[in-house]
This record gives sequence, C-alpha cells and structure tokens, in this order.
Amino acid sequence: MESVLPAESLGRWARRCGISYRTAWRWFRRGKLPEDVVAEQMPTGTILVRDERFLRRTDELADEAVIYARINPRQHPSALSEQIESCRSFCTARGWIVTKIVREAAPGVGPQRAKLLRLIEKRVPRLVVATTSVVSRFDFRFYETFWQNMDAELVVVDRSDEIANRGGALEDLTDAINIACHRHYGPKRGAVLLEMLSRVIQGTLPV
Repeated sequence: MESVLPAESLGRWARRCGISYRTAWRWFRRGKLPEDVVAEQMPTGTILVRDERFLRRTDELADEAVIYARINPRQHPSALSEQIESCRSFCTARGWIVTKIVREAAPGVGPQRAKLLRLIEKRVPRLVVATTSVVSRFDFRFYETFWQNMDAELVVVDRSDEIANRGGALEDLTDAINIACHRHYGPKRGAVLLEMLSRVIQGTLPV
C-alpha cells in the first residue's frame, strides 16, 4: 500500500526542522523551501506543508527502537540489566528492531542525565523505557508531551508505578535535596547536609 503524504501546518513543520516560524514563512514567501517540500496556502490563510523527507524517514524507522535504561547511582547495576531485558522482550513482541541500548547511572532529577539529553538532541524517533521513573517521576508528562511534539514516541513498558505509588520516590526526593544543597551551600557542605539527611531518614540520627 502506498503511503499517503500527510499535510501539517507551517509552524509544526518548522518545529520538526528545528527552525523558527519566521524563517519557514520567509522561505515559503521566497519560494526557497527544500526540494522535497510542497507548501500551499489555504483560503483561510493557513499554510499546509507536505514534506516527503519525513515520510521516507518514518517508513525507514517504523520498526526501529532505542532502549534507554537508567538507575540511581545508589542502586545495584543489576537493575540496569533487568530494565534492558524487559524493554528488549517488549520490542521483540512488537517486531521492533533494537538499534541501540543506552545505559546511564544518574539521579532521576537534575542535569546529570547527560545521555538522556543527547537522545533528546538527536530526536530519537522511538525511545523505549521500562517505567516512567526511568525518565523522570516528577515531570514525566512534560517529557512525553515533548516527544509527541517531535512526532516521535516515548514508549513505557510498565506504567503501573504511576498509579501504585511504587518505585523510589524517596530516592528522587533525596536527589532533589542533594541538588539544592550543592547549589546553595557548595559541594563540601552540601555533601555533609545530605549525609545528615540520610541518617535522619534511616533513623540513625535523632531529629
């Protein structure tokens, strides 16, 4: 069956290309759009774009997936393997080809998830994770919406931790406090404060 080339607004097309709407509009007015791009202005003023390059890219990558596995540095490395196996089985059941597996040991909040950031920058078409907390427990909806606006998929194998209150919320809280302590008190004093917090949580330091 021949694929139907979808139409989208000029603004949405510009976001997918990583350019501003103003630039895309200027290209349209000057007839400077890429060779494989067809644009037409409707009577309402809306500019619709059909980009054959994106259609080819979608067809070529329809069966491909990238697995992202992340653990907190305090977790045992075996947790990474468990995530990967879960994601790999999920992909196999759907006939997806795993082209890359990315492993990362970093807190669930803050800027230290460098490998996840690179996947976002590369606009991975389909990213598969074991649970929502692998990406982020606090603002997962933000990431999910962001991926959708890139016309990509953020696929979660098991979303039960969203409704069952499982999966290390205390770990995330500790990480958030860690970031705040380091920012406001410096690395050395921040580490001391975090150690004291951990002892309070574990009941070894009286409050």
